[in-house]
Amino acid sequence: MEPGGIKVMKFGGSCLADAENLSRVLDIISREKNCIVIMSALKGVTDTIRSFIDLNVENIDLRGLSDFLSRRHMEIARSVLAGSVLAKFDEDLRSCVGLIESYGVTLAEDPVNIEKHSAFLQSFGEKISVMMVAAALRQRGLAAEYYFTDHLGIIT
Repeated sequence: MEPGGIKVMKFGGSCLADAENLSRVLDIISREKNCIVIMSALKGVTDTIRSFIDLNVENIDLRGLSDFLSRRHMEIARSVLAGSVLAKFDEDLRSCVGLIESYGVTLAEDPVNIEKHSAFLQSFGEKISVMMVAAALRQRGLAAEYYFTDHLGIIT
């Protein structure tokens, strides 16, 4: 890489299947000096979110979805995070899944735009994985920040 250049790395869901794979990803990222990292959802998370949506489009089990996301991510987080970093991630995760549960009001008021709502709900897989990776990198002593595409004005 040229001096002063920025490397962009993208890690897909298969790289994020479990704590062991996530640790390898963290090792790869940790070796870089100046990089932007793009994360997918953990393996299987997007498909599971879609199945929650497809089971009953008019009455999505948002509580069940948020419970699934919390359990799945905390299972891996407990293997790569500890102490106050784990506690902060847990707090951020609860806040994030709380948005999913409160989103039911919007769905009930606007069932016509299900594709828009579906895309919004599916984005939480990526959002939570990037929060977890940033926390794990900070725990390793690296300056890591995360940004959500919708906050940056990026449409995917």
